[in-house]
Amino acid sequence: MVYEAPQMNPAVALVLVVVYGGGVALMQSLSLAMVLPLMWLGVYQRHALGRVLKTLVLVNVLVAVLVIALVLQGAHDMALLVAVRSNCMVAFVLLCFDQKDANALACGMQQLRLPDVLVSMVFFTAKFIELLRRECVQFKNTAKVRGFVPKTTLLTYRTVAGFVGMLIIKAFERARQLQYTMKVRQFQGRIYTLEATPCPRLGEWGLLGVSGISLVLYAGGWL
Repeated sequence: MVYEAPQMNPAVALVLVVVYGGGVALMQSLSLAMVLPLMWLGVYQRHALGRVLKTLVLVNVLVAVLVIALVLQGAHDMALLVAVRSNCMVAFVLLCFDQKDANALACGMQQLRLPDVLVSMVFFTAKFIELLRRECVQFKNTAKVRGFVPKTTLLTYRTVAGFVGMLIIKAFERARQLQYTMKVRQFQGRIYTLEATPCPRLGEWGLLGVSGISLVLYAGGWL
């Protein structure tokens, strides 16, 4: 029997990220309110901890630059706060949206009854980003097959500039094709999906409660 990890409801994940991320971003000092919701989420999403930790290692390469700059300026407390706060926020987002794409984000926004225009923008933007990513991968593979080696030469600059220009032109063409397609199909601004959305579980409701209570306690000075 294969164990299937529970998938978090995208609407709950979106609410959690907004509440927790907004609260932690406004905190001016270290507090247990940063850790308690993250610990609960880590237990609930324990199957994803390995993937999240690998991503955090890459993120901390960028965080380390900012922390080192603050340490050199003598702001040691601020450096510690930035390091802890950034890691908590990134880990929380990664755990909430583990193995989810932008389509899941659009579904969560739709569940929350956000404006259809906003949901459609997120959905189509995610689709365009994926198409552009494929173009970049295809260009990289084609250049590699043809023996192209990037260097600080005029040929490299021309090649990259030509690819960027082609990418911009293709983006405009795809946008125009999408506009015509939506008109033909009489698109009314609402996205319909056939994918079943998981119902919120007891652990997710508990996580919402822990996050809200932690922020309230921090605001009241108890944490």
